[in-house]
Amino acid sequence: MKDFLKYFSIGVPVFFIVMIACCLFLQPGHKKFKVDLKTKSLKTTSFTKPVEAVPVVEEVKEEPAPEPVVEVAAVEAPQLDVVETPTLDTQVGVMSAYGPDCSGCSGNLSSGRYVGDGNIYYEDPTYGTVRIVAGDKQYPIGSIVKVSGSSLGDFNAIVLDRGGGIGFGKRFLFDLLFSSEAEASQFGTSYNVTFDLLRSGY
Repeated sequence: MKDFLKYFSIGVPVFFIVMIACCLFLQPGHKKFKVDLKTKSLKTTSFTKPVEAVPVVEEVKEEPAPEPVVEVAAVEAPQLDVVETPTLDTQVGVMSAYGPDCSGCSGNLSSGRYVGDGNIYYEDPTYGTVRIVAGDKQYPIGSIVKVSGSSLGDFNAIVLDRGGGIGFGKRFLFDLLFSSEAEASQFGTSYNVTFDLLRSGY
């Protein structure tokens, strides 16, 4: 009888503790959960919406196609020959420009040469390919002048023409011939140009 009371006094409290614990965990609305080892996700007895993985799409920027390169054949002017000879005279002044179709022009130069076809170059046996200019009467027809410091650079020219406003003591020292008046107007006027006389006449 003493053993019974001894075990009874120990068992009753243990029983009540177990019952209280069961009541707490078995209450309605209490969420039970378990782990699904296959999906490795936590599941509960309450309704849960599965979360779907959103695929990551990398934005690929397309580079615009390169524009086609159109090659344009450039019309090259003849290479001017710059032959150096002793300088006979030097003048510094302004150089203008004109074309064979200018107002009052006929395409024929004072030297008798026709340039109405746009041929603005002269082939000299000594100085090679040179430009044509109108100059002062003190420089005889056929004189070779080295032009330095113009907007076209340095080159040799031959005096084959005259002009009313061209010459020493006038507005322009020399007038450079172009293939047309329109082309001459694009060139305009060059200031502080140096003119070295390399040959007087032919």
